[in-house]
Amino acid sequence: TYNVVETLKYFPKEDIWFLGGLSPKALIHDYGVLLNKDGEPLDLSEKPVKPKKRNYQSEEEYKEALQQYREELKTYSEEIRNSYTLINLRHKILVFLEAPNIETFNMLRPILSHDTERIEYKFTDRTAKGQLRTSCVVIEGFPATIFLSTDRKYVEELATRSFTVTPEASKEKIAEANKLINLKASFPWDYEEETEETKTIKALIESLK
Repeated sequence: TYNVVETLKYFPKEDIWFLGGLSPKALIHDYGVLLNKDGEPLDLSEKPVKPKKRNYQSEEEYKEALQQYREELKTYSEEIRNSYTLINLRHKILVFLEAPNIETFNMLRPILSHDTERIEYKFTDRTAKGQLRTSCVVIEGFPATIFLSTDRKYVEELATRSFTVTPEASKEKIAEANKLINLKASFPWDYEEETEETKTIKALIESLK
């Protein structure tokens, strides 16, 4: 974990997702953006509000307002029905600090294999009223992924889709690491500021992006 976290300090923070145990629904709700069929953001707060009779002077005005509301609600419902949630993983670095939920891993497998850049999934979810509704989720882009795991089933699955590395753990390395940790604790001001080398590396990464 230390190696990964230290190395990623050179990369733009907005591109890095540090993830623990991530369920498919958490991936959708925390990182997804709701779009209409034309790919434009959809604001759920724009739902039409039913008119109240007491706000109208005549029965005729109220009926007209009620009819307009029904038409707007029909249009809104149709837009929601044809909407989808987009999870854009382009330029992202996904760091799984723990082995992810197996369902989440299975969702990401086609992307890890670079089968296709845009994958569509169908989920059954509950509305605020408790009714079941089928939601469409689109995962787009090829992210860089880092899995920090010793779980054999993940290591075997990832072997054909990534580089597998086991960090060295020699006595000499541990001794040098302890020295560095003590230096950082004793002289934090020497390690908190960015060096010119750090700034140069960050600039090079930005230019590559």
